[in-house]
Amino acid sequence: MNLAFRGIAKRLCVVLALTVLMSYSTSSLHTLHLQGGSTKLVGVQLRATLAAPVVSISPTKTAHGYDIVAADGGIFTFGDAQFYGSTGAISLNRPIVGMASTPDGKGYWLVAADGGIFTFGDAQFYGSTGSINLARPIVGMASTPDGKGYWLVAADGGIFTFGDATYFGSVPAILNTSTAHPILPPSNPSINAVPNPDFASSCQASSYTSCNNLALTAVDNARMALEGLPAMNLPSNFATLTPAEQVFVLIDIERVDRGLEPVIGLVYELNTDAQIGANGFTDPTYGGEVIPGITGSYGWVSIWSDDYSSVASIFDWMYNDGYNSFNYDCQTPTSPGCWGHRDNILASAPAGTSWIMGSYSIPASGLYSQAALMLNVSGTVSPSDFTYTWAEAQSMGAS
Repeated sequence: MNLAFRGIAKRLCVVLALTVLMSYSTSSLHTLHLQGGSTKLVGVQLRATLAAPVVSISPTKTAHGYDIVAADGGIFTFGDAQFYGSTGAISLNRPIVGMASTPDGKGYWLVAADGGIFTFGDAQFYGSTGSINLARPIVGMASTPDGKGYWLVAADGGIFTFGDATYFGSVPAILNTSTAHPILPPSNPSINAVPNPDFASSCQASSYTSCNNLALTAVDNARMALEGLPAMNLPSNFATLTPAEQVFVLIDIERVDRGLEPVIGLVYELNTDAQIGANGFTDPTYGGEVIPGITGSYGWVSIWSDDYSSVASIFDWMYNDGYNSFNYDCQTPTSPGCWGHRDNILASAPAGTSWIMGSYSIPASGLYSQAALMLNVSGTVSPSDFTYTWAEAQSMGAS
């Protein structure tokens, strides 16, 4: 709402109190002009009845104005702020809870409690949590400095990143929240997670590392939304690991964060089996190789994907593996292969045994054919047979 008062008389020396009584919907704007003279009223008392409460404010880039938004999406502009539209006339699924202006001040985003995003002016859409089952509602948002992304924050301190917004941590990750409810086999998520952000289109035109970063945000968001789990704590050298080593680290973090024992490490013989699977674009199989130090083997599981990156594979294996996903073995809601990749990653080891692993990844027509095989064993593998271990990842900060 714009209020402009243009004075009454140059020599007016009395204290003037003006009370404006009005009832209005925030879907419309009102401008009040009192014409005549040149004296500017300094104090104005405004009493109004809002159709919905005010929930957020966003300053202009000049700091000479601001936009105010109400829960129904009605917009009020003051100073040099401009009106570019509102949701005041839209029937919202959830109320508006926040807003952010674009860097040039020629647009703004509104965010609803379910994470739905509404764009106006030159604001661009980079994704939302509108289709995700949130642990807690969204309560606010902020734009990146260049306006090519934004952060959403939930009531529990969970962070969701879109566009070029970077994830730096969240309150649940700091607190190691007790609201975590890990889902372990034979139970599985009731729905596939919608990637948030939708990294697929960006991964097609970005570097491997950039793709991994986007996919990691989607993984962290899915972990929080589906199971209340904190963000992954990767080793500091994660970006320099091979894709095969990255797959191993990611699998172990998924296991450890759900209270399962970590896979000890990658071994030469199983890496070879995984390589055969990756080259053949199929699940690898254990070749029965003799592994130094092993006194017994009790079964194996394997997984394969043709995906954009190591983290993208983890997203699809762990959070997008049910019906209507890319899982070839889940053609109906009751197919036994539904969530099979996830079940294999989260397989338990019987008492007195442990898991070792083989992993391999090769570029393939813009994607990566990635295969992994886990072998359940007893005994102690010869240290020289390992190519990379969980202990090494832990030494660089993984947990």
